[in-house]
Amino acid sequence: MLRALLLLLFITTSKGVTLEKVCVKSGEIVALECSGPNKSQEIWTTPQTSDRGAMNWTADGTLVLLSASDTQQGNYTCTQGKKKTYYELIVYTTLSSDCENFTLFSLTCHIGDSCTLKCPTAFIPKVNRKGVTWSKDDKVYEGKEIYFTKVQESHRGAYSCFWSFEYNRHIYNRTFTVKLYVEPKENIKNTGIISPSPNAVFHVDVGSSLNINCTVEAQSFSQLFDEVYWIMNKSSVKKNSGLRVHTKMRIKENETITVPLIFKEVSDEDLSTVFTCKLESVSQGAIAVNITLARKARPSYVAVAVVTVVIPVVLVVSVLISIKYKIHITLFLRDTLRLRNTVSDGKRFDACIMYYTGEQGAGLSEEDKRILQNMLEDHFGYNLCLFDRDVLPGRAVADAVLECVEQSRALLMVPASPDLNSESALLSAVHEALVERQTRLVFIQNKATEKAGAHPVLPETLQLLADLGHGVTWKGSFDQSSFFWKQLRYYLPPVQQHHKITLLPQTV
Repeated sequence: MLRALLLLLFITTSKGVTLEKVCVKSGEIVALECSGPNKSQEIWTTPQTSDRGAMNWTADGTLVLLSASDTQQGNYTCTQGKKKTYYELIVYTTLSSDCENFTLFSLTCHIGDSCTLKCPTAFIPKVNRKGVTWSKDDKVYEGKEIYFTKVQESHRGAYSCFWSFEYNRHIYNRTFTVKLYVEPKENIKNTGIISPSPNAVFHVDVGSSLNINCTVEAQSFSQLFDEVYWIMNKSSVKKNSGLRVHTKMRIKENETITVPLIFKEVSDEDLSTVFTCKLESVSQGAIAVNITLARKARPSYVAVAVVTVVIPVVLVVSVLISIKYKIHITLFLRDTLRLRNTVSDGKRFDACIMYYTGEQGAGLSEEDKRILQNMLEDHFGYNLCLFDRDVLPGRAVADAVLECVEQSRALLMVPASPDLNSESALLSAVHEALVERQTRLVFIQNKATEKAGAHPVLPETLQLLADLGHGVTWKGSFDQSSFFWKQLRYYLPPVQQHHKITLLPQTV
């Protein structure tokens, strides 16, 4: 396999810019290519000392230096829109250590195998190629490749290959060096035996049964003169099914021949015995593979006990944490993963705000109502249905409120001033609509009631709604991280991804 030492070195700067280092011998041709998709809109930036008259550009935007010189050393940049490619060109006369690793290629082949040397194509033009010439020890080869049918030790060494290019009736060259390493083949000691592997260890349970197959290649086996069998304690294993350890007649399948070693019951004595699969072949002599048995490692009961105790504890702790911090976890996932309702349910609003008045008359002030509305819409992105804004005038209050509830994914009951009373019949209709459509209900109570140390006194119909939904206490907080806002957002459904804000149609 060709191990090419690439002609580029990636140097990543603090701004994430990647510089490709290219080394070329003085007087030879080199090509720098833009890596962007649009080959017709490239802009090249070259060193100030370079002679642009000695440069050429091909149709695909590649910059070609026909005869590289010291004055053309430096940094080159190709720009295609937002895509930039950076090169550092080094022109050398005598190969230095900085460039040695980027101009040499190597290949390892084994004696007796076929092998192909290919002339590298790094940073050379893709057009106007005339051909390739190779040389080694004053011997010349023609062609892009050198093919050895059978590699010999004499093939070892460094091969130079020369690319030729024609521009304006002039010939330009590029030189590469490919170093061929020749190594001997590894000796395969068990040629003909496919399995088991030499010195294989089979882990077993004492007292259990076991079958081990000795499989050989059919082409390595002569039915008349060859034999394959098992040896135990320096004796051949018998073909007697009544014995605890025995074998069977060989089985021929496709291109393999198999002889099984059968243990009716593995004993402790077998763990200290070497078993040998042996192939006696007239053509290649005797081949043998040794195997042994070993007791399976018993599981650590201490580890099992620890795992048995730890896993339930971890599960219990995880459940407790998830219960205690379920609100924080849910909101974190919504905000971090930006979870949104992406499937439309046909509803226009995330929530409908409906005001109620309890017998105590404790309600949110106009300022508190403004804070609640602005935080939900402007900061958290909810699309709210407000009676005084999203319902066209001229409609019956009850019909408008019910339609607002039906077009929303949740109902938010807010304590209001005493002048915003809700009729019992309307509340009953709202209750039926919520139960029928399984709409979420969040019931807000004022902090004044909570400080009084008593539950709010509500009419019976309103109490049914309060029991149906989730209750949160208004703290009048602007802090979005307060528990009130976290609790309110947790009970409300996730924000719909696309809002369509329209006025509810007027009844004719």
